[in-house]
Amino acid sequence: SGEGNWDETDVANYNLVNPVRRDSLNNWPKGWTAIRIILDNPGAWLFHCHLTAHLFMGFGLAFIVSPNEIPGFPNLSDSL
Repeated sequence: SGEGNWDETDVANYNLVNPVRRDSLNNWPKGWTAIRIILDNPGAWLFHCHLTAHLFMGFGLAFIVSPNEIPGFPNLSDSL
C-alpha cells in the first residue's frame, strides 16, 4: 500500500518474498493497496468492505473463478 498514485512499473518495491498476510486492511484517502491473490477454488467469492451499508452502495465485487467447474444448483423437486 502507499500514498498517491499506484505505479505498476515500480516492481523493485514489491514485497513478493514475505508479503503481509491479512484478511483486512485500511485504505486511506488518496491511497492505494495492491492485492495479490491465488484464485484456484471454483465458485463466486465476494470481496467487500466490512460495513454492510457500503455493500448496499455497490462497494463490493465478486470474483467468479472457473465458471465451467461450478456445479449447478440441485433439483429440489427431486427431494419432495
